[in-house]
Amino acid sequence: MKKINILLLSTFIIFLLGSANFIFAATTVEVAGGPCANTTNIGTCAVSVFKWGIDIAATLAALSFAVGAVMLIVSGDNNTLASSAKDRMKGSVYGLLLLGASYLIMMTINPAIVNPTVTALTPANIPAPPTPPGVYFYTDSGCTQAASQTIVSEDSIGPDIKYYSIVDDSTVKYGVILHKTNGFSDGHSEGGTCSNPPITDATTCQPVNGMNGAIDVFQISKMPSASGNGVTFYSEPFGEDKGARAGFFPVESAAITAPTTKEDPGMSFKYTGVDVSDPYQKTLCPTFQKCPGSIEIKGSYLVAVYSTGDYCQTFTKTVTDLNGQPVLAAGLNTMTDIFIIPTGGATSNTSASN
Repeated sequence: MKKINILLLSTFIIFLLGSANFIFAATTVEVAGGPCANTTNIGTCAVSVFKWGIDIAATLAALSFAVGAVMLIVSGDNNTLASSAKDRMKGSVYGLLLLGASYLIMMTINPAIVNPTVTALTPANIPAPPTPPGVYFYTDSGCTQAASQTIVSEDSIGPDIKYYSIVDDSTVKYGVILHKTNGFSDGHSEGGTCSNPPITDATTCQPVNGMNGAIDVFQISKMPSASGNGVTFYSEPFGEDKGARAGFFPVESAAITAPTTKEDPGMSFKYTGVDVSDPYQKTLCPTFQKCPGSIEIKGSYLVAVYSTGDYCQTFTKTVTDLNGQPVLAAGLNTMTDIFIIPTGGATSNTSASN
């Protein structure tokens, strides 16, 4: 009996040391005081927890085998205890074999499963959040830090603003008209030098070039036909009134396309159903260039009227009497361009223009 016990004990010790050495050699991780004691990296911690789990499973199996061996040694003639001890030892052996086989299978399939690599994220590979759409203004030439941002018209952007950029996305597109003079909230007080044509594509850092007295910021409609019923130009003030005897030139909504529609100020007025003399029609007021009376804006549009020297006035609401507005610069009488921009989405609360 002693020989058997000694043999069993020796076998147990050899098995215990051999199996533990096999498992521990494959999974040993040098982490003291717990799997995550020496790291604040969650990826490294996960790897450590995985390896510690294998170590613990192997240790428990070896201890269970040891308990079964001790039970078998002390069982004597107690067959029940001896059978229970043998079952425990078999279960421990099967557990160790299963653990080792699982490890080998995972290593065969992909070593990264049991030895995953951890790649630390750095600022270089963490994607920056997208910049919200809008028009951004900067005081520095590199456009590195926005001084302000807007999605609606402003009266003034301040003398310290030197650069700007436009940020669009798949659903929103913005444009601007820069003005050199000081802004007025009613939009009809003063004209001045403007950016020409209206700026609808400035995704990179652009210089203001001194035109920071005022600015029109507009959102270009993705569906111009939904902006309204178009714009009509008249030869007389209050030309939109049915009782007015004025020539007219309608620009229908179907003819207004994004981002801008350019009209010739020499547009010839129509006099269908208007009771005025031939000299008035043919000599005095044949075109809007000669008789800028009024502009009816029937919807969400921005109308920019330019004259010699890139002087301009912009309007977002019906202008009933252009005779009282400085549409043309002092001493000049040559109107050069008219832009109609279908707008939508973010709009100004005022007719910011100058």
